[in-house]
Amino acid sequence: MTAGVFSKPWMVALVVIGIAVSSQSIFGGELSRSYKRILVTEPSIDRARLRTTRQEIREEIVRSRLRPQLNALVSENLIQENSLNASESFQGSRFELSVSQAILNLETIARLEREERLTDASRSAFIAAKDEVALQLLQRFFQVQQATSRLISIESLVRTLELRREQAEARAQAGQGSRLEIFQFDSRLAERRANLATAKAELEVAKASLLELDPVFQLKDQVVEFSVDFEWPEIDSIEDLVHRASVDNPRSTELQLLFNAEQLGLTAIERRRFPVIQFGASFGERDVNSDNSSATKTQTAVYGVSFTWPLYSGGRTSAEIDEQGAVLQSIRTDQASLKRRLAREISEAVSNYRSGQDRVNAQSAYLNAQMVVERVLLAAYQQGAVSQAEYFDALDTLASARIARDSAIFSTALSWLRLQVISGAFVADNLDWIDGLLMNVPE
Repeated sequence: MTAGVFSKPWMVALVVIGIAVSSQSIFGGELSRSYKRILVTEPSIDRARLRTTRQEIREEIVRSRLRPQLNALVSENLIQENSLNASESFQGSRFELSVSQAILNLETIARLEREERLTDASRSAFIAAKDEVALQLLQRFFQVQQATSRLISIESLVRTLELRREQAEARAQAGQGSRLEIFQFDSRLAERRANLATAKAELEVAKASLLELDPVFQLKDQVVEFSVDFEWPEIDSIEDLVHRASVDNPRSTELQLLFNAEQLGLTAIERRRFPVIQFGASFGERDVNSDNSSATKTQTAVYGVSFTWPLYSGGRTSAEIDEQGAVLQSIRTDQASLKRRLAREISEAVSNYRSGQDRVNAQSAYLNAQMVVERVLLAAYQQGAVSQAEYFDALDTLASARIARDSAIFSTALSWLRLQVISGAFVADNLDWIDGLLMNVPE
């Protein structure tokens, strides 16, 4: 599932008395840049990265047990013996160098393979953490965009009401209107200015949430274009997405690797019953001097192969096998639960994405229709053919239509990215597509 080529034209716009709207929008590519910054600063990413590093170290510790082991011993001793009849002292030194190498240690080999699978599982968990951060970033970003859309719509409505009030006041001064009409405008303006203050507060809250994740996220003013054309990316069937998620979703991969690791852990316990064969060699030298005798120097060289076969451990091995079996069963339960959850989330996301496209088209058509209605009612209102309340309702409906259209665009784009994350197909370039999409959508 990749971003499609922008080729299918359809118009979405909001024109309120010909006023071009300015709003908060992102620099092109800011989502991708923000995502890269968050991967460096976000604590959850740091924790996942450190868990991976720690597991890689644990793997190296187990691997070291299969490598040659070299030890050196150097000592210098002075012994003083005193009795009733005599006193004697000994001075001696000792040097020993030993080397050993496992020839056959099936348990340690299985444990090394287990640690390797655990390392792979921790890397999958790290990928999952990055994907979740990307989704969180987009959710908070869209909260800002939605709050911005609501603010801009209400600002446009307030400006329009202010303009109409000025026109009504001019008519009243010319003796062509009444003061009641001005009072009605004032009442509606007061109500919409209160809505505007609420919208500003909601925008600040949304921005604070986004900046908590990325304190340097860049927003800037941009003149709105009145048209947009793009094509929503195609997606696979629900069955194909569920199958892909069972294989490629980082959490699914992590659980499968954990299961494989614990199976190897079970194998390691079972192999404890097998013999261990090890080669060893050592060279030692002792030098002892006594007050009453000559120096004695001894050199010793030992080398050979040892064969160790555990015969009975008091039932410990059987108990550990049973415990490991319970661990495996627990992971299987987690896998089944995750599979059901992913299937449900994919079904919901696909439904939201497909219905969202229809909703975007429907809301866009409705918005265009309301723009026409507003212009018609404006002309009729100026001629006295409709009431002031009817015209006010048309303005409110127009603002609501714009907010609903933008909400449909944001929620549909979010559903698409959620599908990428759930199915395991997410890449950073997906954020570039969102950036490109929003650069073509009027804010």
